Amino acid sequence: QDMGYDFKKIFKLRLASVTGEMLPSDLRQKLQHEYGIAVRQFYGTAEIGTIGYECSEQEGLHILEDAVIVEIIDPQTGRQLGPGEMGEVVVTSLNRLFPVIRFRTGDLSCYLEGACKCGKTSPRLKGILGRIGEAKKVRGLFLHPKQLKEVVSKLPEITRIQALIGRRGYRDELKLKAELGSLYYGRLDEHERIAEKLESKFKELCRLKVDEIEFVREGSINENEPMIVDERGMG
Repeated sequence: QDMGYDFKKIFKLRLASVTGEMLPSDLRQKLQHEYGIAVRQFYGTAEIGTIGYECSEQEGLHILEDAVIVEIIDPQTGRQLGPGEMGEVVVTSLNRLFPVIRFRTGDLSCYLEGACKCGKTSPRLKGILGRIGEAKKVRGLFLHPKQLKEVVSKLPEITRIQALIGRRGYRDELKLKAELGSLYYGRLDEHERIAEKLESKFKELCRLKVDEIEFVREGSINENEPMIVDERGMG
């Protein structure tokens, strides 16, 4: 493009299968909308090979049931988790030449419930949500920065959020600090409406109930600050 060539006209690419690392949503959108390339993501590791793949619906990763057994576990206790609960991806390879038993990938994901619209009935993972070490455990569930970014992407009124994890007695408390755009900040009627949307969307995507929401002006949260602040060990 910098040399003046028309990428779409010269290469005429229509489909790209990508793997190796997580695919940013903005890169997917750019490839699809600017270059007309449909993108399908594959998931695997060097030790196992391919574990799952996206279909045309792009609603999770279909697991290769004939090749692998995939579990989602609590990385701290090893307990198997149910659909919608985020944990570590553990894979057993059924390859007779190179069998691998319960390989811990270090990746975080969760099982999706229900069948895919494409018609396939194989189990699906909700993509790769991050790596162990980036997530914080709140009331028994893991919360990852990528989940917060997904929440923001669903709410146009909010430009950035930060989760503050505290503790009162024996219970974890979760507070969200949310930046509002200039059209909404300071309008109390809008605050109430947006708070309801934020609480609902957060519970849907993160499976956690919010204890408190604080709205701040756009630009109040420093970009260099972590998206999740764990204050339980402070003070």
